[in-house]
Amino acid sequence: MSQIVHGGLDRAELERLGLRPESVLDFSSNVNPFGPPEGVVAAVRNAVDAFHLASYPDPSCWALRRRLAQVHRVDPERILVGNGSADLIHLAMQVLAPGRRVAVLGPTFGEYAHAARRAGAVLLSVAWPGWALSPQGDFHPADTSLDQVRAELETARPHLVVLCNPNNPTGDLLTAEAFTHLRRALPHTCWLLDLAYAAFADTPVSAPLDSRTVVLHSLTKDFALAGLRLGYLVGPQALVERLRSAQPPWNVNGLAQVAGLAALDHLAWRARTLTRLRVECARLRGDLARMGWHPRKTATHFFLLPVGDPGELRARLLRGGLLVRDASSFGLSGFVRIAARQAADNARLLAGLAQERASAGRRAPSPPGRPTALPSGDHP
Repeated sequence: MSQIVHGGLDRAELERLGLRPESVLDFSSNVNPFGPPEGVVAAVRNAVDAFHLASYPDPSCWALRRRLAQVHRVDPERILVGNGSADLIHLAMQVLAPGRRVAVLGPTFGEYAHAARRAGAVLLSVAWPGWALSPQGDFHPADTSLDQVRAELETARPHLVVLCNPNNPTGDLLTAEAFTHLRRALPHTCWLLDLAYAAFADTPVSAPLDSRTVVLHSLTKDFALAGLRLGYLVGPQALVERLRSAQPPWNVNGLAQVAGLAALDHLAWRARTLTRLRVECARLRGDLARMGWHPRKTATHFFLLPVGDPGELRARLLRGGLLVRDASSFGLSGFVRIAARQAADNARLLAGLAQERASAGRRAPSPPGRPTALPSGDHP
């Protein structure tokens, strides 16, 4: 079974191109570009000593679970920590999905479907509102309504539904009312709700903490801990116990646990930097629109940009030290995904895309389907 393509720097590719990783601005990764916080770096640095490196990490992540339980106001037994949220996605599928119907709302993160297939599930692809699925398995913008999605789920009657909210890579967001509307159609179905980007959203994102919802969170994205890998889930205690019993021992290394505890002391830093990031994203999208591109609307800090040949554009930009995400691996032909960075970095990307337009000698291609106008509030 082939591996899923992800964003981020490919060291072998950079070596072939003669590029140093630190010389490339990475717009393909959705990690907070303002982090990690200095306090987290200091905590990890202080833990790099002979005692910590020679000691096994706490297999239950008790201290981190207790702190997360305080944040979410739940019992620590309802929390399971993992080696990044992707690790927990695969774990959840191994426990919940074998031989069952699993519906994944797409286009979305590829690990959901990959993990479901590995677990022997019957995979059902359902398009998000505003998207449609072609017979060839590709997604394209459409006028699909929430009621149409609900009707499709009612017909499919899945045992498990996977939803990323806000959604990666589209930046679409389901309101709490919309999510409740879908859930009412499937009163006995379990939901795996991935809130990896909830803190990045421009409106609050909530999740029910009930007996049929497992909620995924990622500390990797918010606090820029991609090199350590750290995520967790919150769910009903009986189900969390089943997942914990299937989890490999010492699944989360000691330095990641130290970083997670330190990160939770910097929630104000997270709120402050992500507010700045949303402003930079709106400015970047506005500048792109004024240049003649058609960035799609988004509820978070990343967005889709329609282009002629995403693979070629990615390759040309990379040679200039700019990395964007070819969205073809999401089943989206003709799009790249761009995650906003700090202002100076975004200016370099704008210069690179301006050069692309000048080289092409024509306007950027219109998006598939109807062009999406920028909301008036997107121009800071």
